[in-house]
Amino acid sequence: MYTFTKSERLCKKQLTKKVFADGLSLKSDCFKIIYSEAFSQKEKLKIQIVVPKKIVTKAVDRNFIKRQIRESFRKNKHILLDYLNKHNRFLNCIIIYQSDKKNITKVMEKKIIIVFKKLINNL
Repeated sequence: MYTFTKSERLCKKQLTKKVFADGLSLKSDCFKIIYSEAFSQKEKLKIQIVVPKKIVTKAVDRNFIKRQIRESFRKNKHILLDYLNKHNRFLNCIIIYQSDKKNITKVMEKKIIIVFKKLINNL
């Protein structure tokens, strides 16, 4: 339940390009989510996390923020997965961090939950 396996990651270049080209976007406080419907894949939800170098210049900080987002996603992905399972949908999603400051992990978790709820409302 609380895992983030390789099969849940959006790794393939073709899929990433397709999401950027055809996907819809959604902005929240410090996140931008680009998502697109997928057709029957192994996992209901595939996700990629992006922290731009222009916004967060230090690699140490970028890696820390990615870790925070991964952890928040891992703990709260059931919100999205319940919806996707209920409606039998598949989703490819890219989460882009848009703030230049680091947040506390609990704050990051709350923001991820807000973004997931917005995403469900848009689907």
